[in-house]
Amino acid sequence: MQRKSSKHTGDKTKPAQQRINRKLSVSTLLHLLELNFSTGCHVITLGYESAEYAPAGEYAEADIRAWVKCARAQLGGKFQYVRATEHGRDGDYAAVHRIVTAYPERTARALAEIWTYGPIRVDAIGAGELPALAGYLTANAAVPNRRSWIASRGLKRS
Repeated sequence: MQRKSSKHTGDKTKPAQQRINRKLSVSTLLHLLELNFSTGCHVITLGYESAEYAPAGEYAEADIRAWVKCARAQLGGKFQYVRATEHGRDGDYAAVHRIVTAYPERTARALAEIWTYGPIRVDAIGAGELPALAGYLTANAAVPNRRSWIASRGLKRS
């Protein structure tokens, strides 16, 4: 007889294990960033207007997936990135999406302009700043006790 496993929510993970998981997530993300963006990268930040549409959870995830689909179409089908979603600041529950990509600033800005829900920003990150970026992307996970970043297909893994 086979048992059905229920989806683990992470609520019962002990604090010591949570610290280990977070440290492992940061080191894995840093390794991925160093392999794929060793000469630097651009971080596209996509936000929401707080007075307008400000989703969280699965709605924010649907928005960023739709944006990635449009960006992929604009680039001709191939779009390599690492993305992270976090909660907004100051009690605002709107999500903020950050996408790390190796495209030049002009291309990154054109991709960011696809976003219609709120403010956009494109920042250049140097190769020496990748450890700080990895920590920043994992610090404010939209869902506690979960991996807070997603890597696209086609990135080097090892």
